[in-house]
Amino acid sequence: MTPLALASLLLIPQSITAAPQQTFTISIEAFAASSTGTIEAHIAFDPKLLAAERVSLAPGWIEVNEPGYKSLDTKNGVVVETAGYPGGFTGTTTFASITFLAKAAGNATIAPAGDTLMLNAKNENEFGGNAGGTLVTIRGAGKSGIFTIPTAAPANGAAVGPLFAPEPAGAAFAPRGLISWLKAHLHL
Repeated sequence: MTPLALASLLLIPQSITAAPQQTFTISIEAFAASSTGTIEAHIAFDPKLLAAERVSLAPGWIEVNEPGYKSLDTKNGVVVETAGYPGGFTGTTTFASITFLAKAAGNATIAPAGDTLMLNAKNENEFGGNAGGTLVTIRGAGKSGIFTIPTAAPANGAAVGPLFAPEPAGAAFAPRGLISWLKAHLHL
């Protein structure tokens, strides 16, 4: 018996940063070494941090709209989308996109699950595994990513804490004092 060719799914982008209550979209790219006509994608995610809102098939795909072949299970963290590509495809093509809602701060992974199927013309599953998921970093409230540079060391000579720390939400970066801090600490 000849081994089946490898087929895989890759999620793009590989990483994304979002804020709570922000939506973002990932793309599911499919690779098939031999003609593949049907994909049943099972995409897993952390339901505590993310909610799947909608799936959109790429042009050329025909949805299988039957019970069990399509679902947005936000409670258990699984999206299932099944579709066929008339005549099959070989190489790389876009399968679908999924829009997610970031629910809470933390790090989550979105990735193809082991139940995924990629069927060839003989209805044989060629799915060889996950080519890559998406790492989602959800920043919490108050973590604006803007940094503060202290303007002077304490008078008592105590050590200064971290030189770069996130500012509170809504704070703006103020370069006033930056030059004096640089001169004092870098001996300019």
